[in-house]
Amino acid sequence: YEDVHALSDNGSNRRADVIPIDRKRMKGVILDPTIHTERDYLQALEVDKEKKFIYEPCILFLSTNYNIPSSNWSIFSLLFEARASLPSFFCKTPEVLHHYDLNKILLQVLKDSLQILQLHLYDTN
Repeated sequence: YEDVHALSDNGSNRRADVIPIDRKRMKGVILDPTIHTERDYLQALEVDKEKKFIYEPCILFLSTNYNIPSSNWSIFSLLFEARASLPSFFCKTPEVLHHYDLNKILLQVLKDSLQILQLHLYDTN
């Protein structure tokens, strides 16, 4: 599922970019790709921590809506660096690398980012 609406425990609206569901294993994953200019080796860990802080309060809502137990959800931030590379942090999370087509996700992230940039550059208001 793409661009999924979710409510956090405190009633805040959130929008998860990608939510793959594995019905056979009854697992759900919240993938939130983001692009940042490279800063330092801790950046990927910080972004991952931030995304977990944002989406962990949404797991109960998503569990109910997708009929996946709360304990079977994972959250991955998918930080792409500005040069379209993945930080080494993701080599330590092989389930993301092996189960999802990161090339497809990266191309979509870049396409969406360019559309946002175009809107900002050519906004006539």
